[in-house]
Amino acid sequence: MRWLKRKNVNKDIDDSSKDLLKSMLSYKNSIPLFNFEIERARRYEHALSIAVFRKKRPNETKNGSSANGSHGRDASSTSHSFAQAGTILRDHLRNTDVLAYDLTHNRFVLLLSNTAAQEASNASIRLCEIVRKEMKLDLSVGISQLGKHGFTLDHLVSHSDKNC
Repeated sequence: MRWLKRKNVNKDIDDSSKDLLKSMLSYKNSIPLFNFEIERARRYEHALSIAVFRKKRPNETKNGSSANGSHGRDASSTSHSFAQAGTILRDHLRNTDVLAYDLTHNRFVLLLSNTAAQEASNASIRLCEIVRKEMKLDLSVGISQLGKHGFTLDHLVSHSDKNC
């Protein structure tokens, strides 16, 4: 599999955050790996789930919109703490899970192989609690399962993102 080097990193992110994010797999470059895992799960009829993590805003309501009506999903809102949350997430995953950072949408996308939606939900809640405990940072998460919420990466990520 050919991996491309990230060429365009958002200029609004400070240098320490750039260093943390460079150590993460980018979502754009991870798409072939995600699609490979989805195909493998389909072929062998294994469970597979996708989780999307976003930074919760202090004024965020239950449905994900903020009090001023914006959703806060621009890349300029990426902070050092959110980048650091990615390293904590990555350090607490199984070897078979794949975590990628989507700079365009300011989110982390996690592929959990051999994992049904309920197990993925439990694991994601545990990961959010670890980040909250270590960093005092709240994350919101959305989950989707292959077959139940879609059959393609785009459908799964969209479903997870809507529920995030």
